Amino acid sequence: MKAPLSNDIVPDPDLVPLLAKRDAGEKLTQQEYGKVGAFIARRARALSKRDLAEENRLLREDLARARAQRDAFKNALKAVLEL
Repeated sequence: MKAPLSNDIVPDPDLVPLLAKRDAGEKLTQQEYGKVGAFIARRARALSKRDLAEENRLLREDLARARAQRDAFKNALKAVLEL
């Protein structure tokens, strides 16, 4: 489950009309393009960080499972060798 969007990737109210204008294919001024571009860059960085954090969490869980399986195998092998 993804975490909710943080404030830095939710557009401020002044940016919403610019995003709508851009999505409609209308021309933006250089200043408007700058604002939209900055928002898109912030959003991409925030999403990437969140996705990386989730990936790291999943990798840590996989590693913990692998270690538990290794330990169980070692214990089973030890028990068999002691027979």
